[in-house]
Amino acid sequence: MDELWISPGCTAVYLLKRRPERFTVWTGRFAEVPHHLRRTAPGGCASCILECVEWIQAIILGFVQGLTEFLPISSSAHLNIVGQILPEKADPGAAFTAITQLGTETAVLIFFWRDIVRIVKAWFGALTGRVPRNDPDARMGWLIIIGSLPIGVLGLLLEDYIDTQFRSLWIVATMLIVFAVFLGLADRFGREQRELKDLTFRHGLLYGCAQALALIPGVSRSGGTITAGLFMGYTREAAARYSFLLAMPAVFMSGLYKTFKVVTGEEATGYYGIPSTIVATLVAFVVGYLMIGWFLKYVSSKSYGIFIWYRIALGILIFVGLGTGVLNATSSAF
Repeated sequence: MDELWISPGCTAVYLLKRRPERFTVWTGRFAEVPHHLRRTAPGGCASCILECVEWIQAIILGFVQGLTEFLPISSSAHLNIVGQILPEKADPGAAFTAITQLGTETAVLIFFWRDIVRIVKAWFGALTGRVPRNDPDARMGWLIIIGSLPIGVLGLLLEDYIDTQFRSLWIVATMLIVFAVFLGLADRFGREQRELKDLTFRHGLLYGCAQALALIPGVSRSGGTITAGLFMGYTREAAARYSFLLAMPAVFMSGLYKTFKVVTGEEATGYYGIPSTIVATLVAFVVGYLMIGWFLKYVSSKSYGIFIWYRIALGILIFVGLGTGVLNATSSAF
């Protein structure tokens, strides 16, 4: 197997070892080299610096993922933007994003574990006839399944676009502002009379369609579903709770799918190796768990106004960054 050796000293020159007697000098960006080909030469201070930078950046991105996943401000958009601000100056990519989301969804699994166990038991009980089919928890199980169908189908059909064109910061900035307006209208005019017990299969499917829009970075999974819920008359807290539960099947399937592709070599996590990606996922889990409780408490008594204005301001800043050349529309770590 080809190996990459970082030359001794703090330089940007790398040696790509193809045969013991033959070396190729690599002068490109470190992120452009497949991670499984990277090796560090003993004593090379460049290797030490690059490894430290990779781990620090992964921790920062994990923190950002955990902080933004459950807020209606788009975690994937923030990973893209922060990735370009960090020394690597690149979007960490769809695979890294999907894998770190496993951390935040595991936080949801633990936070709502009693609800989830009750829903799963009731759903299986209804299938075997031990629980009435109209049982609220069994019904919620079906609502989660139905609501997950749109994003599952569209995610597979549009995978290539999701990994490439959809990650353009021009699209991200536009979606941040457009859905800020929708969220603002829903927050202002939503009747907020319905609770989760009032959720119908039709509304569950509409929730699912709104979640599917989050395949486009900048929309926000929670932002799309909460907006739909408010427009349909659900309370802020009910809309947020169903949004969290609905996200689990889609995010876990997406994360595990991307993990499989990375492990089998079909896809890479760009600049970040598997160990640093795992650390980012663990950081996202811890921060995400703390954010769930805070967010549910916040929306139970306050409006989404602060998030609406933040989305608009961030979208404008991205447009300014793109216009001035500070940000690259399609910068990728790999």
